[in-house]
Amino acid sequence: DINNGGEGAPLVPIFHAKISKNFIDTFPLAILNIGGVCNATIIKRENSFQGYDVGPGNGPLDALVYKKLKTEYDRDGDIAKYGKVDKNISKKILIRISKLSKESSYDRKELDELCIYETRNLKIEDALITIINTIADLVYKKLKESNPKTIILVGGGRKNLTLKKHINKKFKSIVLTAEDVGWDGDSLEAQAFGYLAVRSYLGLNITYPKTTGVKSPISGGVLHTFNK
Repeated sequence: DINNGGEGAPLVPIFHAKISKNFIDTFPLAILNIGGVCNATIIKRENSFQGYDVGPGNGPLDALVYKKLKTEYDRDGDIAKYGKVDKNISKKILIRISKLSKESSYDRKELDELCIYETRNLKIEDALITIINTIADLVYKKLKESNPKTIILVGGGRKNLTLKKHINKKFKSIVLTAEDVGWDGDSLEAQAFGYLAVRSYLGLNITYPKTTGVKSPISGGVLHTFNK
């Protein structure tokens, strides 16, 4: 993909498009994958989709909680929900992200460091909710033009109820989680890369101009096998 002008990510939109065929009545549909970075797949109609990174996801939230509290993550967003959004800092983060060089994908480390630096003087709960507010603003800004009827949250960030609440507020209660539509949210990423592996093995395309920016649809490269 990179050798042919793509950015190498996001890779999962083709999988999202295939597993969403049963939800044709909800098109346009957005699948929002909140991992370390937040990315979206927009399915406008059957076999018509695009994908792109939205901005920070769990990355800076987890890093802040570990740095301050030595715990892995903010379970259910319980710490963040007691915080107060610093709107000036949230706006500053948005401006800085808008200036990053980016087509389809972001550098997670760059996003994490940016968010942590800008919230460095805030209490942990205020820092977390300020970043969550920023994520929700970015999601709204980047998805609103597609006018999705439904947004399905996948990835670990779907379990952050405070983040889900903020996104839902922006989109007037059209946000669901993977489990709400019968998907196994904890194994969805593994399923996606298993599917991509089979497509690559069969020589089928996995990346597209409207996902990674590759010049034309392309498969996953050369399969190497090793004999013991």
